[in-house]
Amino acid sequence: MQLKDVMYDADDVIDLCQIKAKERLAGSSSHSRCGFPLLSCFGNPFFAHEIGSKIKDINSRLEGIAKRRTDLGLTQLPIFPTHGVRRVDSIISRKTDHLIVVDDIVGEKIEEDTEMLVSWLTEEEKGVGENVCVVAILGMGGIGKSTLAKTIFNDPRIEDEFQLKIWILQPKEVKA
Repeated sequence: MQLKDVMYDADDVIDLCQIKAKERLAGSSSHSRCGFPLLSCFGNPFFAHEIGSKIKDINSRLEGIAKRRTDLGLTQLPIFPTHGVRRVDSIISRKTDHLIVVDDIVGEKIEEDTEMLVSWLTEEEKGVGENVCVVAILGMGGIGKSTLAKTIFNDPRIEDEFQLKIWILQPKEVKA
């Protein structure tokens, strides 16, 4: 629960920056606009300090969780290199399901990421005891998270390894 709270706080910081950037851009002339709208939120030193303090707090909390990862039952996964993602000119709002169209794959290295995660999920020692393996795929919209998850979910090795599979889509906002 602590990790989830930290991630929500990080998402809130990003939302605050986006709101401030939109406010700042709405009040500025077109010739003074920055090519990176999100960075315009740092034009106000008080706001920049507030955001910096929140990021420092989030980093500190994440470091604390990382130190206690064994006690919390967290497993460190191999670090995946950041791969370039092709730009998507228009993103159509859609309901995510477990079907995939190969031509719609966005990530350039999705095959490598799929192979790495499927191999990790199907290692023999992962099924030891009553531990349940949960993999969260996080990132900004449009970078191929759902596509990666669907590709892994439908991989024949996953089909063979797991008797029960569950597809859960967590919306950004959860209604209580």
